[in-house]
Amino acid sequence: MILEKDIERKVCAQLGAMGILSIKFADPSRRGAPDRICLCPGGQCFFIEFKAPGEKLDRAEQIKYHAKLRNLGFEVFVVDDEHWVGDVFSRLGYCAA
Repeated sequence: MILEKDIERKVCAQLGAMGILSIKFADPSRRGAPDRICLCPGGQCFFIEFKAPGEKLDRAEQIKYHAKLRNLGFEVFVVDDEHWVGDVFSRLGYCAA
């Protein structure tokens, strides 16, 4: 069985190999913050919420917090697959040098 923490560890290692700094994100004043803030070369930034395979956002405070970030223009990804990096980055051209 693949756990959320296993996916997070593998994805963060892939991001690091790409020169992307993924920082554990916590907002002590609010609940529902994404798990990671990712800082890319060139000043791009996005957030990741990790889930176990097949899980979805289900907590109202997470949905609300993610919506606020998106309304500010940030990408917030919900990741439940360790192959996410290649799939999404090739489609979006994210953090391209």
